[in-house]
Amino acid sequence: MQPAIKLLISIIVVTVFVLLNVWGVQFLRFVWSSQIDTKETFWRTLKRFVSLPKVSEVIVVRAPDRIYQDGKEVGTVIGEVKREDSVVTFEMLSETADLKENLPFEYQKDHFRIISVKTRAGVNMRGTVSKDGKLIRQEYRDVMQDVTCERLP
Repeated sequence: MQPAIKLLISIIVVTVFVLLNVWGVQFLRFVWSSQIDTKETFWRTLKRFVSLPKVSEVIVVRAPDRIYQDGKEVGTVIGEVKREDSVVTFEMLSETADLKENLPFEYQKDHFRIISVKTRAGVNMRGTVSKDGKLIRQEYRDVMQDVTCERLP
């Protein structure tokens, strides 16, 4: 191979390496530290590639208090989440009508499998007192309480 071609290839490789290290590390750090659903973001980008969409239409950000199956929201985490090694107990999950209990679900980038559910209810009412002394009623539907799960690798 001619020395000029070797030099050109070396320059290209070094340039790509430097760009990936500078830009790529920052991008990966952003993706890792946020609740971005990378799989759904990729598919949405692929579907809209031709029309150059707005960034807010492309990036899928997950809510930190929601659980997901197959990229779809299937429940809301209410209350305390106790973590002990690979076992996690959710105080309450609501809006779980679409949750398939025999399949793993995702919560804050971790995957879980339900081991047991202590209580199930169609509707759960909770009341709290605000700072000004008013009663605030909250209604939750399709409720599972004391849900023990195994964290999957």
